[in-house]
Amino acid sequence: MYQFCPFCRTLLLINRMNGTTSFCCRTCSYSESVGRIHERIVFDKEIKERIVWKEDVMRSMAKCEKICEKCGYNTATFYEMQTRSADEPMTIFYQCLQCKNTWKE
Repeated sequence: MYQFCPFCRTLLLINRMNGTTSFCCRTCSYSESVGRIHERIVFDKEIKERIVWKEDVMRSMAKCEKICEKCGYNTATFYEMQTRSADEPMTIFYQCLQCKNTWKE
């Protein structure tokens, strides 16, 4: 909850001095003494992360007919990534579905 000055409507700042707490206006020098200030922070949301296994990702990736240089299998998954500057073409990475060999073009 925010407190505002009743005269100039400026946000009041909390000033702690010599064991006393007060709200002070920096524009018109209004001051209001305050008792104890309690602050309570409640975290309601529980953050849950989904763990994605590599096999799940591999099943959903796009597949193409590309011959593996290592085992000769003819099906691979692929994805594109910008590895150089924006005016350069994207790099295509392939991974063989049989031996998991990865190469790029």
